[in-house]
Amino acid sequence: SLLLHPLLIHCPELQSIIEPDIFLELFCVPNHPCDYLPLLRSHLPPSKLPTTSQAIYLSTLEKIDRMMRIVKMNSMCANGEDNLVCLMGAMLSHSCLANSQYCFDQNTGVFSLIAIDTIRTGDEITINYINKYMSTPQRQDALQKNYLFRCKCEICTNSYDPFRCFVCPYCP
Repeated sequence: SLLLHPLLIHCPELQSIIEPDIFLELFCVPNHPCDYLPLLRSHLPPSKLPTTSQAIYLSTLEKIDRMMRIVKMNSMCANGEDNLVCLMGAMLSHSCLANSQYCFDQNTGVFSLIAIDTIRTGDEITINYINKYMSTPQRQDALQKNYLFRCKCEICTNSYDPFRCFVCPYCP
């Protein structure tokens, strides 16, 4: 049995307006969260709805969009395709030179955090949100695009990037 989609609760006339195959694609087939809203907007612009439902529809789309952005920014890759949101994991800060990394065991469903550097009492536990082997400008762009911030960690504020180059021991 299918769960009733939130948009169908607020706008029951959607089922009669949307073509049956598109209705199934939108509401019955699980879509990746990032694909959902563009798909919905392209198949069902507000102008197709009765005037009385347009405001509710747009408000619901805004709520779904906000929820999807929160999920995207706080989720971690579980198996290369699926993401999961873990309460403790979502609270971890980013550093390009992280002191821990997360692992997800698909067999047990357990999310683990593993120290990859010394963590002293009082140190913030950090993970890397992106591929640390990108250049500093690439990392900055990826973080800005996906997480809406610019990193100010030790690596990003240094004059050299230890993941992309090395300092000559003979040069001053």
